[in-house]
Amino acid sequence: MNIILIGDPVAHGRECTMRNARCKIDPGIVHCAFCIVHSMNIILIGDPVAHSRECKMQNARCKIDPGILHSAFCIVHSMNIILIGDPVAHSRSPKMQNAAFAHLGLDLSFAAVHTPLADLPLRVAALRGPDYLGANVTLPHKQAVIPLLDTLEPEAARIGAVNVIYKGAGGALVGANTDAPGLLEDLREGGMALAGRSVVLLGASGAARAAAFALVGAGLARLTIANRSLGRAADLVANLRGSSADQPPPDVRAIALDDIALPAIIAAADLLINATSLGWHADETPLPNPPVSAHTLVYDMVYRETRLLREAAAQGARTRDGAGMLVHQGALALTRWTGRTAPIEIMWAAFRSALTP
Repeated sequence: MNIILIGDPVAHGRECTMRNARCKIDPGIVHCAFCIVHSMNIILIGDPVAHSRECKMQNARCKIDPGILHSAFCIVHSMNIILIGDPVAHSRSPKMQNAAFAHLGLDLSFAAVHTPLADLPLRVAALRGPDYLGANVTLPHKQAVIPLLDTLEPEAARIGAVNVIYKGAGGALVGANTDAPGLLEDLREGGMALAGRSVVLLGASGAARAAAFALVGAGLARLTIANRSLGRAADLVANLRGSSADQPPPDVRAIALDDIALPAIIAAADLLINATSLGWHADETPLPNPPVSAHTLVYDMVYRETRLLREAAAQGARTRDGAGMLVHQGALALTRWTGRTAPIEIMWAAFRSALTP
């Protein structure tokens, strides 16, 4: 039962003597201490420190040891992580990541920061400051961010897209891609065995690149990349073929979204993935009335029930949105930032709670 005087300066204050005198003579006030607390902190200094249990251990001691009063033991180190994209207002990552940080006892804060392309260089440069631990990167910056970083993990370099930035040795900004393994894990949980399958991928942007490289490495028989710009799809196909020196590549081809041959290719496919951003707003869709049937799994990276998923379900297809991919990529990102194992169930619970207004 303590009362404190807060101010700057406070060393001259006579409130302490006056108030404590009253506490001694008033039988209605028991165990009351009025005292000055100013700059009484203990910190852990190091790099890294996010893994440390000293904070919890020392603060617990401060609470129970009567010989230690008003002591705070805390980690002070790069306390902010941001989501960089345009738009970001819809994102559930802040709620999901902040719930995970709180569960792990980490004094970190995750916030979505709207970042138009013109602001991207300054936004990334700010990450070099001591108050930042890293960032998630979302549409449309997963490729544009690469020249602004110091180095890439090998898989991110191979894919040519980054969705995670963290600090390496000497504070270097390192780019990683957790979208690719996040997608594979969610497809596995959805019961989709990829070996020998035929897949159609809609899109050729950063998210699509992660999906394409992940799928090619999973032993597909055929991958068709359909995009509004045939040139971008063809470039991605060329990248995929050039990166498969260590294993025979599947049959990979590019096609325009309006090509008359596309419906038949989709009808024969085992898996249709939407990696475009079409689906976030109203009833937009990359593919009206998809020609799918009961043997097809239709997967939309947009993590809500989209028009594409509704129309596919009406055709008898199985459907799955991108919630699992979001959670799994976020869990892998958290480990990059903190060195800790992500609490998946806590992140899922936070994601689901964000669905409720």
